[in-house]
Amino acid sequence: QAGRVSEALQGVDPWRPPPLLAALHGDGYEALASFMRETRNDIETMASASAPEIGATITCLRQQSDAIVARMSGRGATCFALFSSFDAAKRTQIRAQNKGWWALASPLLMR
Repeated sequence: QAGRVSEALQGVDPWRPPPLLAALHGDGYEALASFMRETRNDIETMASASAPEIGATITCLRQQSDAIVARMSGRGATCFALFSSFDAAKRTQIRAQNKGWWALASPLLMR
């Protein structure tokens, strides 16, 4: 499936997001969340069309009450979300595991 996604990107104009390091050196977690809201993964739409479970997972994460942003990493091997608190992430982890998903809540270390 990754090959089909890569083929679909041929000829797509590259989009250059603002430098991530600048976002991370701003106000920490909120700067990262803002950066994530203002950018995108160009492959997400095509990957979700090729593997509908990716889109379903992202939609599920976005629907969680304390989710700030949800995304697909890279070419879709992982979907993740940033939450307003570790407790909110932990609650979502438990709900996801109850659906049979592999899930892990983890604090984000800003250095």
